[in-house]
Amino acid sequence: MTDAVPGASSLASYIRTGSRADRTAYRDLPAEQHAAYYGLVNTVFSVMVSHHFGGEFIKDDVDRLIRRIAARHPDYGGGVKRVLRTVLENADRRSGMNQQQLRTAQHLVIRELAKLYPQAKANAEQIVAESATIIGLIEPPRPEAPQRPSAPAEPEPEAEPEPETIPEFEGEAATGEEVLSDELAELDRRYLEMRSEIAESEFTGSDPDRHASVALDFAGDLRGLELHAGIERKDGRGVAEAIMCAWNVAERERAAGREATNRRFGITDPQAPAVLERTEIQVKSDSGACRVGVDRNGRLSEVVFLEDDLFGPAGRDSLATDVAGAVHSAQSSAAAPIS
Repeated sequence: MTDAVPGASSLASYIRTGSRADRTAYRDLPAEQHAAYYGLVNTVFSVMVSHHFGGEFIKDDVDRLIRRIAARHPDYGGGVKRVLRTVLENADRRSGMNQQQLRTAQHLVIRELAKLYPQAKANAEQIVAESATIIGLIEPPRPEAPQRPSAPAEPEPEAEPEPETIPEFEGEAATGEEVLSDELAELDRRYLEMRSEIAESEFTGSDPDRHASVALDFAGDLRGLELHAGIERKDGRGVAEAIMCAWNVAERERAAGREATNRRFGITDPQAPAVLERTEIQVKSDSGACRVGVDRNGRLSEVVFLEDDLFGPAGRDSLATDVAGAVHSAQSSAAAPIS
């Protein structure tokens, strides 16, 4: 990948492989480029930690991750504890740490989370590139790092940072060390704002007769399906058409909403299909009353009812739940990585 921010390619490689050489490669950058790299690591750290905890930082969950990483890297457990506890306590991430200690701890957390989520390793370049985009919204582009010569076949081992002997959180911050700029706090705020907007986004649609309504989230996953009074007069084909029409209206709203959000935060989304593709996944509902299909992006492509008596004594709400369950199952299958 192109180093939009100095050291970006090494960071992406570290996420995939855990290579120590990639983790320490930033030390070879000119001193004036270190701040740009630090901002990139800080943003990737925020992205991955927020994904792992789902935006809800519960002490037991944070401590569990601290113990997991400290068991693998006991010499650096203090730094990992400090940097993750600051997430929990919404404290200054650099408190009591110098730059190298902070960066080492953040790298170790990033790599451990990448091992927990195979898709993070597979999409490492995209994660780093989008983090670099967020940085670009706040500060002007910095000069590209010069191309580093290829490493020799057997590089000499570099000295690890001295293991931290970091006091507990009430200790005073280290003095005389380079500290992170206030721009990093702005990067965190910007990312959390984007994440909150995406999480709260909902796009709805109904058929012209308002017999069916559909709600989709930012990623296109079904958030709600309702069948309204009057739909009982329709046969299976008519009910399916109403659901498909409502879905397509919601999908158009989602496309417009995604474009507006991406434009606001300066994100390029390469996976925004313009047209519906062929059915890739078909799933029967739990009751066996219908079969649904989705394309490879999880967009609803077909609804087929397999029984004549659709509503029965349970009514339209039960049928809507049955169809929605099948859609959720099909979308999950479409999103699963190919083995």
